[in-house]
Amino acid sequence: MGSELNDYFEQLCKEMKTLKALRDDVTTRGEPRMAGWLQIVKEKEDDVEGMGKDLKKLNFYQIDAKNKLNNRIQSSLKAVKALIASKDEISNAMETFISEVTTGKPKQFSCAQLKKYTSDLATPLGSGVFGVVYKGTLPDGLQVAVKVLNDSVMMDNMEKEFKAEVNTMSKTYHRNLAELYGFCFEAKMKALVYEYVENGSLDKILYKNPSNVEWKKLYHIAIGIAKGLSYLHDNCKERIIHRDIKAANVLLNSNFLPKLTDFGLAKLSSTDSSQVSLSAGLRRARSFDAPEVRLATTQKINYKSDVFSYGMLLFEILSRKKWENGNLFAIQVWEKYQNEKLDEIITSCGIEKDDEEKAKTLSIVALLCIEHMAKDRPSMSTVVNILTGVIPLPEKPKSPFF
Repeated sequence: MGSELNDYFEQLCKEMKTLKALRDDVTTRGEPRMAGWLQIVKEKEDDVEGMGKDLKKLNFYQIDAKNKLNNRIQSSLKAVKALIASKDEISNAMETFISEVTTGKPKQFSCAQLKKYTSDLATPLGSGVFGVVYKGTLPDGLQVAVKVLNDSVMMDNMEKEFKAEVNTMSKTYHRNLAELYGFCFEAKMKALVYEYVENGSLDKILYKNPSNVEWKKLYHIAIGIAKGLSYLHDNCKERIIHRDIKAANVLLNSNFLPKLTDFGLAKLSSTDSSQVSLSAGLRRARSFDAPEVRLATTQKINYKSDVFSYGMLLFEILSRKKWENGNLFAIQVWEKYQNEKLDEIITSCGIEKDDEEKAKTLSIVALLCIEHMAKDRPSMSTVVNILTGVIPLPEKPKSPFF
């Protein structure tokens, strides 16, 4: 019985190895529909670990204990094999769903459906200039975030423009962008249905619980945001300018992978893809706004305005706090940089010695991003390459805008 028991457990461990490899793949890809599957895998992993410990404690005379453990191992072996098989079924269903979205076929929901899926808009997750976001659950168990748009943003006579932009947004697929699953366009409701992201928005961490996330993780979040923006600017068939980069529009999944949301919404008030006019509802004086947005009477902006806003967001990531006058901290960083005393700023932000060099790099990149002249700001692909160490820092910042 002892030898046979060990053989069964060895077989179970081999199956668990396969299951863990699948788990790691699912985790890396960030598949939202697999959350329940991942939880069961975690429970089974703990269970098998416990059986391994029990097996080591058994002696020759514990016949009843061996029989009970044998039954547990046999049962777990079947369960693990079933989990491996179910992963493919769930994942294939998800791939079909994603395929519909990424080929320009976002699902159209009715107002009644979305009210049902959100329990009549019972759980708000947050709000912004475009509308209020509510938590919902689709019939297949997939959790979603339903953004109900404000009437001032979306008029009844804009259905053609709305669907065209939804079609464009649905063709974007990048791990650092929140997935768009579908939409609703009715007199009673205009809404977008996004993937639900577990850890909420970056602003809640930076402004409320900054000590909960180590600075190394924040640095990787900054890189992920840059990658998402780079994709929007350079890798879409039609360049997408976000126009509202801020911590509240960065969502974090269970592994703190950042996902940009609200991209493409401001474009619904414009038809020019290279430069756009901000609608009256979106014009607002913010410290994150580039000078061409704040000062130009025509309110024309291009993708380099996103780069400026990203730079201002980096200052908040560096300091792990919200600055009511965002320029104030940026000015402090610029002055310390000019006097070759950036380390003083780094220390004041509570960043440890091991992270000092990356913090300095992030500070200088932030200054480069907020150059007064849009043409002097780096592209987001250049920012990604600098932050990931692919290329060195370019020439020094010239004249940041304050």
